Amino acid sequence: MSQNQVIQHSYRTRVKRAAAIFFFMAAIVVSSFSYIQMRRMNAVQCYIDNAYTDIERQNGPAAEQQWIEALKLDPGNRQVLSLLAQYYMDTHQWSKGIERFLVLKKLDPQRKETDAQLAACYLRLGDQKMAFQMAKEELKEDPNSVAALGIVTTVMTRQTGVNQDKLLVYLRHFAQLQPRDLLVQHMYAEALANRYLYPELRVELGHLLQIDPNDAEAYNLKGYTDLARTDQPAGAREALSDFQISESIAPDNGGAYFGMGRAYLHLNRPKQAVLMLEKADTIDPHQIRIMNTLARAYRLAGENELADKTQKICVILERTAAHERTLEVECAEYPNNSQYPLELGKLYIHMGRYHRAEYYLAIADRLHPGDRTLHEVVVHLKAGLSPVAGNNYLQ
Repeated sequence: MSQNQVIQHSYRTRVKRAAAIFFFMAAIVVSSFSYIQMRRMNAVQCYIDNAYTDIERQNGPAAEQQWIEALKLDPGNRQVLSLLAQYYMDTHQWSKGIERFLVLKKLDPQRKETDAQLAACYLRLGDQKMAFQMAKEELKEDPNSVAALGIVTTVMTRQTGVNQDKLLVYLRHFAQLQPRDLLVQHMYAEALANRYLYPELRVELGHLLQIDPNDAEAYNLKGYTDLARTDQPAGAREALSDFQISESIAPDNGGAYFGMGRAYLHLNRPKQAVLMLEKADTIDPHQIRIMNTLARAYRLAGENELADKTQKICVILERTAAHERTLEVECAEYPNNSQYPLELGKLYIHMGRYHRAEYYLAIADRLHPGDRTLHEVVVHLKAGLSPVAGNNYLQ
């Protein structure tokens, strides 16, 4: 073997030896990495299993801690993120739920229901604008998302100045997807009534009464469709029967008495109308539509002094309603300002609508915890009193 051949052979031997060492070390590294990964995966699964055990034992905080520990080892674990985010929803920790769902949305943009779940959290925080936006995003991906349709229609029915035709489209589709859900069907029927779409409303009312033959509100709506018929006074007589059936099903039913009052006015019987409308006002006090109709009934019955007094109340009610709409818009436009939900809560206490007051005062408290003014309002709310002297916003 020549000297050159010896050199080449020696070189090739060194190269082979170096390559063997490299691949050997690489194999060790890969093996070590796989081992570490395996141990990490096993630890993550152990945390998940422990969390399930804690949930079975009804120990939510312990399960939460297990999921948090799992995420420290595997921050991008979609299963754990989903479980933790859902836990925050179930325990009404809406801000934490949003935080986790946003991470999940970034990691898995194609995951179904993430936008709807975000929308639900935003809605419960009182941020109707973001709730509506996220629900619409969900509907772009899944037009049949029941959760998203529920949020979109809820937000739209709470707001003023919305596109009623668009709302009706959503509700019609929602009702088709949930044919046995009475709440959804009622929302759809109300929307049809608000748009005076009586032929379609009659079909919907037939469906409602098939689901529940003792649906008092369905009979009320049926009465309104009969009042709108062209064959009067036959329509008014049929409407009166509808409202009487509704009242027999649910005696404390202001809508039935209001409807009977309107029917009696159609039948030119103003004194009977006054009796029914006064009962309606007793059950649902200071409703604009009731008071306006009652003022007209008083006038037709020759009770001019009562008509004038009632008409003055209507003016105050209309101003209050305008103030309510303004505050609702401001709550939606400025979801981080506690002053607007506080003022709206106070207004609802004045109006005697305590459940609505409680909802908005809770939002104000979340935005500005420890506020002394809010505390005083809540004390009055719990006592069922107005925070101003007189306890009557009509004074």
